[in-house]
Amino acid sequence: MSEQEYRVFTRQYADELSRRVRRLCTEEELPLNYSEDLQGETLAMTFTLPDMLNATRKENILCRIQKYYFIQALIDVVQDCWEQPQVYARLKKIFEWSDEDIGTNGNSIMNKLNSGERGSKDLRGKFLARELIAYFEEQNDLDIEGYLDFRGKTYHNVLARQVDSAVAELQMEEEEKSSLELMRNILQRRPEKFTVLHMKLLSSDDVSLWSSRGRPLGISEEGEPCESDVSRLGEPIEDVLVPILYLYGPREIVLHACHMLPQTSKEILAVLGVLQSVFGEDFRICPGCGDCFLA
Repeated sequence: MSEQEYRVFTRQYADELSRRVRRLCTEEELPLNYSEDLQGETLAMTFTLPDMLNATRKENILCRIQKYYFIQALIDVVQDCWEQPQVYARLKKIFEWSDEDIGTNGNSIMNKLNSGERGSKDLRGKFLARELIAYFEEQNDLDIEGYLDFRGKTYHNVLARQVDSAVAELQMEEEEKSSLELMRNILQRRPEKFTVLHMKLLSSDDVSLWSSRGRPLGISEEGEPCESDVSRLGEPIEDVLVPILYLYGPREIVLHACHMLPQTSKEILAVLGVLQSVFGEDFRICPGCGDCFLA
């Protein structure tokens, strides 16, 4: 049976590529047939695989597995060694980050790019895998640095878009953090009107606010917070934050009828999320009382 040879050349990543391929053979116990030849500073790594056109079904499957894994080794080298300098260079050039900015937030950007929840690293890896598989269908020799400088421009664009998205997300988080900190400071400076404020979910779109004495809370004609006979706040849910944080001045919030949370609107959930962030441990969920309609 004839064989196919695939050669990979690299200068910058010789040690890393060698280490990763050796690990595949030892830890993954893959029978990769390869050889290394260090020519000056350039590592030439040759992978020998069966010719799939003349291979049996079993040999064909084994060949595909081996080809996948040596391509995965290339992807790991690109993502773990090449990407970070590219990301930091873009942060400097496009977003004008200083070395101090990168030192402070560079790791956060990389974490967002590689987060399992976001799946960004996996998506980039799948894209690069398709690109490399297509490349090796045309050619048997790959120079890693040359590929990244020229044919890999599309991958540059994929990474750049994800960097831009990660920066925007970080900025939004910082703005939200600043807003929450401002709310906390204002709340601490406001005179205490109601030590404990009770918040009851009435429906998917309605809430009520009431005092510890069981009286609904409202606003007087003079604009002052007060107990009233009104059963509901009667305002859009997004406006609930204003009276809670700036008028009622509570030190603690208790949420009732939490069994209705799955039916509540996104607007109410957003308000509850902000209140929980601002009040922290002082935002409590009632375990179930008569006023929760769970007794």
